[in-house]
Amino acid sequence: MTDKKKQYTQKTATSFRTFSQRADAPKTAEAVIPIDIIDQQGRNYTLRNAEGLQIRIDESLIVDNGLHIDVQAGKLLVPESLVRGWFEPNRREQQKWEEQRLQDLFAASVPLVWHHRERILADPQIFGARTPMRIRMAYVSMQDSGPYPLGVVVQAWTEYEERYMRICPKCGGRMLIYSFSGSPLSGRSSHSATCTACGYQQHHVDEGSFGRLASPIMRIASQYRDLPKDDALSFEEAIKQIDII
Repeated sequence: MTDKKKQYTQKTATSFRTFSQRADAPKTAEAVIPIDIIDQQGRNYTLRNAEGLQIRIDESLIVDNGLHIDVQAGKLLVPESLVRGWFEPNRREQQKWEEQRLQDLFAASVPLVWHHRERILADPQIFGARTPMRIRMAYVSMQDSGPYPLGVVVQAWTEYEERYMRICPKCGGRMLIYSFSGSPLSGRSSHSATCTACGYQQHHVDEGSFGRLASPIMRIASQYRDLPKDDALSFEEAIKQIDII
């Protein structure tokens, strides 16, 4: 046997032994999560996880996956990976719904926020409340693109009113931009705004001013990167607080 063949044979044998050892090595047991069974109708089971998300499954999923039911506790014992697969679509849908709900609240609250802008800038708890406002950019992501604290938004509106203000087509009042997206490459942007006088809203208005909209608020946000989050109110709490002032 030539030296090259001998080396190849030894290398192959070593590789095979290594592969066999890995294959025979004990597998780490997957965590099993007890999921509440909150209802059963025939073959249909309604499950609820620790986050409160609910799904309905057919009994075949229990049988086919070899799952066990803790009858006394009223729980289905499910491997962690299966829990993620079952509940992740619901989690994404719930997150999407929550983001839209907060966005709608923010849009409707623009007149209230503008009216109490001095109070917001003076109160650290309200200043730090996280709004759903963020810059949505095509193809890229950038630091200080949000979501922004309420005080940062108000400061941008106040210091750069000429950039974030539009004329209301309904009453001629001041509209303030509460959401925008676009591309740093093309410079095109689309924004949504609410009138501080009559509450009229415009959605997804196209214009070519991405840099003019993005630069000021990103520059202000960069000054508050270390703003404590634990002391701040939630956005909903902040709106309730200024609404009773």
